[in-house]
Order: sequence, then structure tokens, then C-alpha cells
Amino acid sequence: MRKNLLMVPLLLFVLGMGIQVRADCLKWVEAGKADNMDNFGMIAYDENEQKVAYCDGASLWYFDGSAWELYWQGVPNAGPGWNYIMPDAFYFDEVLQTLVLIGSIHDDQPGDGEGGLIGFRYTPGQGFFAYGDFLEGAGSGLYPSVANIVAYDTARKRAVLSPAIISQWELATIEYDGNHFYVIPNADDLMIAYGYTAYDPESAKTVFAGMIDTPSGAINTTCIYDGTAWTRVDDQVMCSDSLCPSSGIAYDPALHGIVSLSNAPFPQSTWLFKDGSWQILTIDTNMGNSAYDGWLVFDYNRKKMVLLGEEVGTYYMETWELGYFNHCRPISRP
Repeated sequence: MRKNLLMVPLLLFVLGMGIQVRADCLKWVEAGKADNMDNFGMIAYDENEQKVAYCDGASLWYFDGSAWELYWQGVPNAGPGWNYIMPDAFYFDEVLQTLVLIGSIHDDQPGDGEGGLIGFRYTPGQGFFAYGDFLEGAGSGLYPSVANIVAYDTARKRAVLSPAIISQWELATIEYDGNHFYVIPNADDLMIAYGYTAYDPESAKTVFAGMIDTPSGAINTTCIYDGTAWTRVDDQVMCSDSLCPSSGIAYDPALHGIVSLSNAPFPQSTWLFKDGSWQILTIDTNMGNSAYDGWLVFDYNRKKMVLLGEEVGTYYMETWELGYFNHCRPISRP
């Protein structure tokens, strides 16, 4: 009864914001555990396989809607004289028509400190192989203030990484076209402490949501990137938690905006970024804490938003899907 009472003001709030979806029509449904997968990877939608893919740098898995299947296991081939260190970004490249893993590498000569980023292309059944430019950084690669979370700009055909600290602590946006890295010094005021990025094809902009450090302290904010400059648009974001959002963010073509999850001020609340601001969609306490450090991606084949996250207090990875129920659904999936 208490949950139903909570949904009434929430539904009125949602309708008041003009979103054409009722809060009680959205619900996260558990789609199974992934017991053999660790929480160090990232997910992307593979247009070739038409499945959601997960890669931690040492293995590649695919999700068919009921279970995760291991397709490849090994170490990305960085080339002679180089050692693969860790994954930084993972996405599907529409030009190359393959999955791309951007990873940190280091040479095999101890003590000289030469390292950086390079792109690895996936060859089905064989693994990831380094191609294109090497972006030199300090130590074992660039030192981003968060992991280099990526958004693939489908209009410009480039991967946009979260602003990172490069040499001499300079902040810059890193872009990658599958062969060449581009370092764009346009992020001086974005000392990112935590957050995620996603591309919105309707606005043709990359969206960052998370926490940045400012002279007056850390704040939760949302920024948009048009390929030239970053602009802060919403300093409220969707919560008051210091680690917010609690999951990755991803574009939903049915809701026409960026979807994310938060744990504060409401537990496991689902939000939509649209028209420059965040709006709450629903609260779903059935998820527990599975969305912490989780990843979101839209499955265009099965027409569902997929969340892969770690169940807090365990070593299990859980898969959830955002359900849209027919009895009250005013929207159609693409």
C-alpha cells in the first residue's frame, strides 16, 4: 500500500513534466545472473551479431535475452614490444562495422615509462588486434580522472571519450575515428571525478552526467558536447548522492532521450534526460542495489534497454531489462 501511495505523486509529477509515459508502465525485470563475468568490463550493442556484447579486455560475451555466452577469451594483441594493460572504452564502430576496444598499453622495457592508448578491432573467433595510431601518455597511459567512458557520435563517426588529464595535467577531450586519436583542449573546467557519457542522435550531442570538481567543491552536473565545446546545462542532475548516476547512461529511441538510474534521493529511480533537463520516470525498489557501477545499452534487435550491474555484496553480475507494459503503454518501441 505504501508503494502505491508513493506512485501517485510520482505519476502526477511525471505527467506534469509532459512526458508521455506513465510511471507505473515502466518496470525493471530481472533477466538473469552472469556468474562467470567480472565487473571490470563495459557493454555495447553489436550491430553485426544484433546482440548486446560485454568485454572486460580478457573476454567477450554476448547476451541473447536469456543468458550470456562466452565468445572469446584471451589477451588483446598490442603488437611486438607492447603489453596490454586495461580496457578504457568499448563500442561498435559504424564505419569499420566491428567492435572496438580502446585500451591502455605499456612497452615491455621496464623503467622507461612509455605508454598510452591504442584501439583494438575485434576479429570474430580470433580476438582483438591493435590498429591505427598510438596516443602517448604518461606512465601506463593517460591518467583520466575517471575511466575513459565512451560515446559513439553517429553523425561525425567518432568515439568521444570523457575529458581526461593528459600531459602536464592538461584537461582535454579525446576523440577516436577508428584509426586516429584527436586531443582537443576544450575541457579546462571539467575536472571530472565520476560519471558517464552517451550520445543523443536527436540532438546530435554527447551527454555527460556525473560529478565534477570546481573551485567551490564537487558538484553533480550534466554537460553536453557538440563536437567543439562542452556546455554545462543542468547542475541539479537527478540526485543528491555523491556517486550519481549509479549506472551508465544510454539513449532510448522510444523515450527519445537519455536514460539513467540513481539511488538518491529515491532508491533505484529511473530518469530521462530530455530537452536539457532530467525528469523522473519511475521508482523500482525491486532492483535492490544491482545498478551500482552498472552499464546501460539499448538492444535494437529486442527493443529493450539492458542493464548489467553487480549485485552489491556478492560477486554476481545481474542483467535487468526495462519493461514497457502493453496494458498501459502509450508509446511504441522502434
